[in-house]
Amino acid sequence: MANASGGSWTKRRFPRVPVNTRVQYTSEHIDITEETRDVSLGGLFLNTGLLDPVGTTARIQLYLPGREDGYQASGVVRWTTLDPKLSERPQDDRTGMGVEFAINADDLRQGLIEYFGHRVLPKPEVD
Repeated sequence: MANASGGSWTKRRFPRVPVNTRVQYTSEHIDITEETRDVSLGGLFLNTGLLDPVGTTARIQLYLPGREDGYQASGVVRWTTLDPKLSERPQDDRTGMGVEFAINADDLRQGLIEYFGHRVLPKPEVD
């Protein structure tokens, strides 16, 4: 399936892992604690009815089992389920937003690798 820019929704840099885990999301206008639908080394989908506009910068605190204080990173809202440009995107019954992790998310990415192992690592390219 193609996205609004002609690319494929199935071509991601990092595989998504379905997981419902707690996230504290804080931006200039929203401060919420919700759950993820999925995570990857590149970002997460946050299940929430409170949506920031695409391009909004936020602080993310992702809580995984075994790490009480969570993993902190900055992120940017890259898409929301209410974006009309994404009408061809596969939908489900959840409202939310896709948040891409910023460059400063190395500790969080390492935590995801330790917790999920090979499931979050990019698949080797095949020629």
